[in-house]
Amino acid sequence: MEGALTYVRSRPEIDAVIVGVCATEELREILEAWSRLTAREVDMSAFRCDDEKYVNPATWKVST
Repeated sequence: MEGALTYVRSRPEIDAVIVGVCATEELREILEAWSRLTAREVDMSAFRCDDEKYVNPATWKVST
């Protein structure tokens, strides 16, 4: 969770974050994690994927 929040916080073009929770405790955990974060750049290049079958939802097989 902190990795995802750190990435979002590092993006200057993002002004707000919306999170979904099922319980008050989940929201508390998210807020606590957010408050522990420090400003830093996040290098996500290791997760880059240009393979069309993964990045284009039109190519995804859906079970019925």
